[in-house]
Amino acid sequence: MRRRQQETNFIKGGIQTLANCGNNKAREIQKEIINSIKTEGKKIILSRPIVVPMKRVVDYLDIDENYIRSRALKEIELNKAKVR
Repeated sequence: MRRRQQETNFIKGGIQTLANCGNNKAREIQKEIINSIKTEGKKIILSRPIVVPMKRVVDYLDIDENYIRSRALKEIELNKAKVR
């Protein structure tokens, strides 16, 4: 799989799903989080795809843990329904 495709899949699987937004908005959120980390004087590990800490994403989106769990359970239910 190409690197660009891998990065897109990561964004779709993480930020895009949690924020319920499109690919461009997810990339914008990712860049804002990266900039805030750099502003604090911390370094970002260079990798493909670029990974940001989930804690930062949750704080940025102001999502509580119960919401994340409910989304995960909903996805499991949907996947079970597809199999049937």
